[in-house]
Amino acid sequence: MVRRLVAEGVRIFRSPGTWGSDGDGGRGFYALRATRDFATQGIGVLWTRVDNSAIDRRADVHAIDHRWSPGQGWSIRSTMVGSQIDAAGARTDDSGAQVL
Repeated sequence: MVRRLVAEGVRIFRSPGTWGSDGDGGRGFYALRATRDFATQGIGVLWTRVDNSAIDRRADVHAIDHRWSPGQGWSIRSTMVGSQIDAAGARTDDSGAQVL
């Protein structure tokens, strides 16, 4: 079951437990999303973690996004994302960005 706690501009999602297809794989999911809006701009951060002990894997994803509306009909969005995956003792890091 996913539980959601909401505060002003902050959302927390949590679902620890057994999500494995065979019913005994312990996989937990956690996410934190915080946003702040201003007159013509907004910013947000996101952190997620999936922890799957059945296959010895944990993945963290971090993201920062920015929204800007400089004038009527214009909207510019940018996002930066980073990830860290630990699986069976090996670590993989990656990142990316986009502007729309």
